[in-house]
Amino acid sequence: MKRKIFTFAMLASIPGIALAQELRSFRDVVGLALNIVYYILQTIFALFSLGIIYTVYKYISALNKGDGKTATEMRNRLIWAIVGMAVLFSIWGIIWILANTLGWSNVGVPILRAPHM
Repeated sequence: MKRKIFTFAMLASIPGIALAQELRSFRDVVGLALNIVYYILQTIFALFSLGIIYTVYKYISALNKGDGKTATEMRNRLIWAIVGMAVLFSIWGIIWILANTLGWSNVGVPILRAPHM
C-alpha cells in the first residue's frame, strides 16, 4: 500500500518537475503542495463518483432480485460513500479558505460561478 501511495505521489509531482518550477519562497512551496492536494482530490472525487454510480446499480439490482442482504450492504456502502464525499468537500473548502485567506488566489482551487447570459 505504501508503495502505491509513493508511486502516485511521484507521478503527481511529474508536472512540477517537467515545468522546472523554481521554489523561491515559502509561498511557492505551499502553493505547489496545495496544487498537488487539489489534483489528488480531483482523482478521488472521480473515483467516488464512479463508485457511487456502481453501488446504486448494484443496490437497484439487489432490490429487483429480492436479495435483502445485498441491498442492505449496498445501502450501507452508499451512506458511507456520501459521508466520504462530504469529507472530501470539506477538505476542498478548507483548501479554498486557506488559499483565499493567505491571498493565494492562483493556487488551483476552482471557484464555480454561474454562466453569464
